[in-house]
Amino acid sequence: MTVVTATASGTCASDPDSRIPVVFGEDIRSGCLISVSFSDVTEACTAINAIARQALAGDMPQSMYVAMFGNSDVGIVGDWVPVIIQEPVAEPTSIVAGQCDNVILSLSIEILYANIGSLANPQAKIVGVKYTFIPGKLTYQCVGPYCQAGTENLRQKYEIASSVAFLDVSTYPDAVLAEIPPWKVELPNDFFYPLSTASTLHVQILTIMLLLMVNWLCT
Repeated sequence: MTVVTATASGTCASDPDSRIPVVFGEDIRSGCLISVSFSDVTEACTAINAIARQALAGDMPQSMYVAMFGNSDVGIVGDWVPVIIQEPVAEPTSIVAGQCDNVILSLSIEILYANIGSLANPQAKIVGVKYTFIPGKLTYQCVGPYCQAGTENLRQKYEIASSVAFLDVSTYPDAVLAEIPPWKVELPNDFFYPLSTASTLHVQILTIMLLLMVNWLCT
């Protein structure tokens, strides 16, 4: 997986080796310039769309798969995720001279991953990848010498861009804490033996004092 990069002059690089590789966990945005003339925008919107798509996608095959893990086995089908590719619904058209509608201007790459395994040492797993080609309106700017008689082939530059976003879709377990066990204090039957011969009033007072003390210690 790679994204488009620009040459020193800002135009889109055509060399596949100059494209920026997608590295796990790194969100990036990269753009470059395509040049079109008034005649192109009026008569060749489909061609402009194809040029922009080729620059953004590179040598992307019709069907793509991405490994779930860094060490996925190419022989195990379940270790690979198919890439969802969403193309624009409408075709590029030119209703107004000097303007192309529904022309691809950007590519959004979304990579969904989840952390699985031990909470102390989780492992990232890619669960989904989506390429979305985003269309827009390209309008030739009639300023200065442009759009004058005999200047139909003067070229203007427009930016197209790719972006990569990694989205964490992990689900984490809820922490469950055990309830504090209740204190249960039981006194032996002969605990008040030395006081058993005292008056009933004294026994009651001492009993209350002992219970209050025990309760204070337990709180």
